[in-house]
Amino acid sequence: MEDQLSYPYAIEKWHFTLCPKQGVETDWDALYAVMPWFDDMEATPQSPIFHEEGNVLIHTKMVVDEILKILDRKRLHDTARSILFLSALMHDMAKPETTREEGGKIICPGHARVGARKARAFMYRESIGKVPYSCREQIVKLVKWHGLPLWSWDNPFPEKNVLRAACHTRMDWLEILAKADVLGRICADQKKLLDRLDYYAEFAKEFKVYGENYQFENPLTRFTFFQKPDSNLFYRPFDDTVCNVTMLCGLPGAGKDTWIKELGNGLPVVSLDNIRRKLKIAPKDNQGLVIQTAKEEARQYLRAKQDFIWNATNLTKQLRQGLVDLFTTYKAWVRIVYLEAPYPVLLDRNRNREHPVPPKVLERFINKLEIPELDEAHEVDYFVDH
Repeated sequence: MEDQLSYPYAIEKWHFTLCPKQGVETDWDALYAVMPWFDDMEATPQSPIFHEEGNVLIHTKMVVDEILKILDRKRLHDTARSILFLSALMHDMAKPETTREEGGKIICPGHARVGARKARAFMYRESIGKVPYSCREQIVKLVKWHGLPLWSWDNPFPEKNVLRAACHTRMDWLEILAKADVLGRICADQKKLLDRLDYYAEFAKEFKVYGENYQFENPLTRFTFFQKPDSNLFYRPFDDTVCNVTMLCGLPGAGKDTWIKELGNGLPVVSLDNIRRKLKIAPKDNQGLVIQTAKEEARQYLRAKQDFIWNATNLTKQLRQGLVDLFTTYKAWVRIVYLEAPYPVLLDRNRNREHPVPPKVLERFINKLEIPELDEAHEVDYFVDH
């Protein structure tokens, strides 16, 4: 049998206890007890054009039934089965908060992106037991990109979206989830949607990312391909970088300061926390002056072609993108270092910090966290404490 756990990175062996074995029915009562969004799903309508079956919960149950049929036929490893089962359960978990009526139509813009964050926060808090980081992130990425096989053709550069997703999750697993999503609904264009999935699979195979990772020639080629809209796979950029910037990313208490002490090589540090204390600005106050001061410190190092570390939480892709744009304007090589500590450890560390983050603020940070992806910088490294 194919090794289901080797791509895109080592996935720990794990089994979700409520994932039914072949021939066993789904225990929906048990799932209701641990999935708090089911009631909201039941109260959330869907567009009758795309979902004649009814509300979001009806659709989700149909998707789960369909994905189990597919998994039974394919006989995937228990870990893959658990990952895909939970992906089906969570793929539309953000529809209740993103659904609205506009122009007489029911729409849910951004539900996959919001759902990815919600799925991560739910599993990070160990709400269904401890899900290994590698398995959790596979589920998150499948939720985030579950619509990719259907809408990637609407983009002028479909290969960028497919290869971007392929950096983090298996395209064959994504096809399984997308197929279950199509079969688990009632709509007039179901055949057309299934045809799109076939085109997607052939496209992924053509680029050799259907069940395997695309091998970029080097990190600079990968970074340039994803960052520049007009760049293609055959472009080989010249490395004209003149210094290195390490951007730390992680929740308060994840271990950023410890990483600097142990692995920072004595480099100068631009620390937003230190600037706040120096300027006597509380975290809840307006941060404009703090950010402005930090960026000016960074510019001084960049002008001098001096390596340095940018130390802040940097929790969202949008925030990180603005900083990467600043650093690369000065021809810096950017490395993002993501750090993570288990939820109970994070809470304990925060309680014992000299300057603890208010618990409500910390929980809000967890809800907004977007873990850095490989297309965001020249290098992205992950230091995860299990």
